[in-house]
Amino acid sequence: MSPALEAHPQDNSVVAAIGSAVTTLDPADSVDAMTRNVGKSIFESLVVFDESLDVRPQLAESWVISEDGRTYEFRLRAGVRFHDGSILDARAVKLSFERLLDKKNALKRREVFSFIERVETTDDPLSVRFVLKSPTSSFLAKLATGSAAIICPSAIEQWDKGRPETLACGTGPFRFKRFVPGEVFEVVRNTDYRIKELPKLDRITWLVVPENHTRATMLRTGEADFVFPVPFEEKRMLLKSPSVRLEVVPGVQARFLTMNMLAPPLDDLRVRQAIAYAIDKAALARVAFGGDARAAEGVLPEAIPGALRLGPWPFDRERAKALLREAGYAVAKGVQGKRLTLPLWSAYPDATSSRVLQFLQQQLRAVGIDTKLRLLESGERSALVTGNKVPARAPNRLYYTGWSNSASEPDWGLRPIFDSRKWPPVLQNTAYYSNPEVDRLLDEALAETDEAKRSTLYDTLQHTIWSDVPAVFLVYENAASGRRTGLEAFDVYANADFDFVRAYWRKNAQP
Repeated sequence: MSPALEAHPQDNSVVAAIGSAVTTLDPADSVDAMTRNVGKSIFESLVVFDESLDVRPQLAESWVISEDGRTYEFRLRAGVRFHDGSILDARAVKLSFERLLDKKNALKRREVFSFIERVETTDDPLSVRFVLKSPTSSFLAKLATGSAAIICPSAIEQWDKGRPETLACGTGPFRFKRFVPGEVFEVVRNTDYRIKELPKLDRITWLVVPENHTRATMLRTGEADFVFPVPFEEKRMLLKSPSVRLEVVPGVQARFLTMNMLAPPLDDLRVRQAIAYAIDKAALARVAFGGDARAAEGVLPEAIPGALRLGPWPFDRERAKALLREAGYAVAKGVQGKRLTLPLWSAYPDATSSRVLQFLQQQLRAVGIDTKLRLLESGERSALVTGNKVPARAPNRLYYTGWSNSASEPDWGLRPIFDSRKWPPVLQNTAYYSNPEVDRLLDEALAETDEAKRSTLYDTLQHTIWSDVPAVFLVYENAASGRRTGLEAFDVYANADFDFVRAYWRKNAQP
C-alpha cells in the first residue's frame, strides 16, 4: 500500500475500506446505497435521516405542507455556500431537481421522484416550493436518501457525462480530491463548511476492497481505519485485536428469494408455498450469516415504521412435499411424477451469497426440488435480470436478491419489489408479480394523508403479499462495521447510512 493510503491518525485522516464499488459521482444516477453513502462526503440534501431513521433538516431548516398534501414549501438555511463559493438558494435547488426529472437526461433515480409535478421559486430566494402530482406520504423520506442531493449550478452547467468529476461540487463537509471508478474516492476537508467546527477530519480515502478477508486484514493491520461491511467469518479474528472495535446494529437489509410467476411451475401457488415451507430461515441465518442476520418475520424489516410481524414462514418439509405432490411433482426417486428442477441464481457473487445458495440447494433437495446454481457478476445481473426488457423471456426462476430500504418507510420497501408497474428494467419486481389490488393499495396508501388510514392500508398490503408468496422472505441482515480504536463517531445506521461528519480521532489514539 502506498504511503498516501497508510492509516495515520496523527495526520487526522481516515482510510475507509468498503465492500462494493463507488460507481458514479452523480447522486441522481446512483442505484446503489454505497455510492450514495460515499457521495455524502460532497453532497447534502434538503433533509436527512438521523440515527433513529427519523427525517431531520439538513439544507432546509423547516418546511410547511399544504392541507391537501400536494405542496411542500421549504425554507433554506441562509449563508450556505457551494464548494465553488456560490450561495445556496431556491434557484439552485430548482435547477438540481429539474435536471433529475428531465427525461432526456435518463438519470436512474428519476423514477423515485416521478411524482413531482414541478418545482417553483418564490420572491424569497430562500424559499422553494414543490408541487406534487398527488399527495405522496413518502416524499420527505425519499428526499433523505441522498438521491436528490443539491449540486452546484456551475457543475450542472458544465456537466460532462464522460467526465464524472465535473459534478463533484456540492455543499458537503468534504471537497472532491480524486476518483478512480471501482477503486478509490478521496475527499478533503471543506474549510468553508456551514457548521464551523465541522468536519473534524482532514481527509477520507474511500477504498473499494470487495474481498472479505483482505478488508478485515486491512483493519487489523492498520492499513484501514474503518471497514464496512464486516463479514461474520472474519469477526473472530478481529475480536482478538485490541486495536479494533466492532459495531453491529439490527439492519433493514432484507434478503429474499423471488420466484418468476410468469414461468411454470412458479405460476402455481402450491409450488411457491412448498418452496417457502422447505427453507429453515433461522438455520439459514446461523449457517450462512453466522448469526449476523435474523429470520424474516414479514414483508418489511421490523425497523421500518408500520412493519407487521407475520412469520417467519413455518419450516415444514412434510407440508412442502404434500403441496408438491398435489401439484403433480415427485418428491423422491422412484415415486410417480416428474421431479422438479429449477435454476437457482444469486444477484451477488460474494462468499456469503455462495453459502446461501448452497444452503438453499440442500434444503430444496430434501423436499424433491433439484437446483442449478449460478452466482451472477454485476454485468450478468444487468443483462439477464434487472435489465431484461421482455418479461416473457426473463431467464430467472429462483433468484436470491435483496433490498435495502434507503427511504426507511413502507412504500419504498414494497413498491419497487411488488408493484406490477415495476417489473425490470424499471425497478426490482423480479418475481414479475402482478396483483391489481396490491397496485391499487400502494397508490392509495401513498396518497393517504390520514396516518391511521394509511397504516391500515399498509397492513392489508403486507398480508396480501405474504399470502400470494411472490418471494420467500429469508432474513434481515445486521449492519456490521469495524473501526480502529480511537476513531470516534464514524457510525453506521440501521439502514446502512454512514454518518462521518462528526468523526474524529481521540487524542493519543494509535494506528
